[in-house]
Amino acid sequence: MTECAGCGTLLSPKYPWHLCPDCWKEKYGAAPGWNKKDNEFWLNTIVRFELNVLSLMALHGNLCLALRHPDNKGESRGIMIHFVQLVGRKLVELNAITPDQRKEAESGLVVP
Repeated sequence: MTECAGCGTLLSPKYPWHLCPDCWKEKYGAAPGWNKKDNEFWLNTIVRFELNVLSLMALHGNLCLALRHPDNKGESRGIMIHFVQLVGRKLVELNAITPDQRKEAESGLVVP
């Protein structure tokens, strides 16, 4: 168990924030995640989840396709390309795809 940095309430180890919801609301005026200017939340909150390999492959393929769309020019494009490359490396590490398949899938994905 971890403790809330504000009041000392015990928090589950899986709880992603350093403050309990009440302390977070008191400090930031909203529930966790709602303060769009809170860089600590947006950059340092780690989210973990589990996927089977088939779902990971589908995620990789669909993101590669989406990143080729001509209107996909937003500020998050570079972040998503980096994420796709991480997923691609993981798929190669798992022997789910070959390095050549990864290269072909990710070809043309250029960080702006």
